[in-house]
Amino acid sequence: MTEVMYSIGELAAAFDVTLRTIRFYEEKGLLRPQRKGNRRFYTQKQRDWLQSVLFYRQVGFSLKEIKALETTPKEEIPQKLRDQAASNSEQISNLEQANWLITRQLSRFDQRPIRAV
Repeated sequence: MTEVMYSIGELAAAFDVTLRTIRFYEEKGLLRPQRKGNRRFYTQKQRDWLQSVLFYRQVGFSLKEIKALETTPKEEIPQKLRDQAASNSEQISNLEQANWLITRQLSRFDQRPIRAV
């Protein structure tokens, strides 16, 4: 049985990312294509992993954290996701506080009389 292989262009099209994005993940050690000449080919397992990488990036994991997730036991992944959700919630809270401070500062500008020149 022949294993299905995907070209870099097929992966890019399947996940609506650029070729550069896939090459970047390769440079960072997240993808390891097989090479035939100067062409890259990816297995189904690598395609599935790319889908996971894109998900983890979307929800806020760093590339370093994603690299570690590649070898994390499957049963530990839910806790990693819970930890990321908690981190995201903290960041949201911090940004809401920053926006409140900005709004307060802007209201001070709105209350100042306009100086004649």
